[in-house]
Amino acid sequence: MAIVAIVSAAGLIWIARYDPFAAGSFGFAPRVERAKEINVTWMSAPAGARIYRIPGRLASRFTYRVSVTNEGSRSVVIESMGLPPDEQRSDAATIVPIGVVPDLLLPGKAAEEPFHAFDLPPGGEAAVTMEVRLRNCSISKDSKLSFGPLPITFSVFGIGRHSELTPDVQIEIVGPGPCDTGT
Repeated sequence: MAIVAIVSAAGLIWIARYDPFAAGSFGFAPRVERAKEINVTWMSAPAGARIYRIPGRLASRFTYRVSVTNEGSRSVVIESMGLPPDEQRSDAATIVPIGVVPDLLLPGKAAEEPFHAFDLPPGGEAAVTMEVRLRNCSISKDSKLSFGPLPITFSVFGIGRHSELTPDVQIEIVGPGPCDTGT
């Protein structure tokens, strides 16, 4: 009986610590005119990471893509990326997933679908399209709003978990905002 308890406890600890995600090999720039690309060189950044700096007056609503790789040994179900809009703390903007390519590496599976929970096998890579919605007049002159790590809700062996992904594409929206004339 004690052996069963020890094995069960070890399994639960393993699941609690399981975090198989890494930035994938695909990052897609936001579709915003005059977005300035900045290469990132800090130590914990994924290889090839970029920040896109976007003038706030041009960025009321736009999309960009990040990719995520399952570097673990078990399949996972990614249930959501980012936070639900009602849980986001920013008064300036919301960021939500709107599309997914569940496995970029499978032939014939490159079509984007509306975002939904999806399986990501070991070694698999998925692309997720994120939509940023700026609230009117939300960024003042000389300020910026940054989007970096994305929360991920997933399950492994049916047990729910949370993690964060530092994507290779990050966003900075710089003031003035959509209705600030800059005067």
